[in-house]
Amino acid sequence: MRWSVLFFLGLVSLNSLGLDDYSHFYGRVTDVSDDGRILRVNTENKNIKLFRAGDVVNFRLTKNVDGDDCIGYVRDIDGDYLVYSVTSYAACSIQGERLRVGTLIKLESKQLFERINDALVFRDVLQKRKDDFLLQLNEVNQWLWSFREQKLKEVAKFDQEIEEIKLKKFKAVSNLNIKRKDYLHLQRELKFRLDELDRDIEFYRIQNSRVLRDRWAKDRDLGIQTLQPHKKVIE
Repeated sequence: MRWSVLFFLGLVSLNSLGLDDYSHFYGRVTDVSDDGRILRVNTENKNIKLFRAGDVVNFRLTKNVDGDDCIGYVRDIDGDYLVYSVTSYAACSIQGERLRVGTLIKLESKQLFERINDALVFRDVLQKRKDDFLLQLNEVNQWLWSFREQKLKEVAKFDQEIEEIKLKKFKAVSNLNIKRKDYLHLQRELKFRLDELDRDIEFYRIQNSRVLRDRWAKDRDLGIQTLQPHKKVIE
């Protein structure tokens, strides 16, 4: 039941895409084993590469249009050659239980049909992935092609920033030198003004004579010899 559903879905998918039914193809027998049970068939159908060992393949003689199919089991794929084994030729009414080399046969495989259908979907996914990679590669190539220009732009950008920094440095140093010159001038001016203030302060210093008189009176009251203010110290 599962294979029937998958086969039906595969038919719908292929038919909706307008594709041919690749489950049927023709081949020519090129080699037969001694017992006639293993056949090597050449075919122009490139899709046989999707076969796997053990897959079932039905076949019949091209002249036997209305007969039943014989059943074969895939053993190997070798380029354009399909190798499969046969258990019996009775179903397809082949005389002598053996096919001759050069016989043209019609083959059919539902499993190949399903694999082709899956391959179409998977190939579409791969194609989209390839397109994404191509877009990324295009961006990478464009960047690599413009590397020299990008490098010059970056160098010019940093050179401009360096020149701006140098200009800021020059202005800052110039301002510091000007400020130092102004402060040196201000320092001399302040020192000069302080010296003038010191002289003025000293000039306007007031002696406290009352304190001296009080001390003279106190010494006299204590009986300490004091100098009379009206007497001369030196005769």
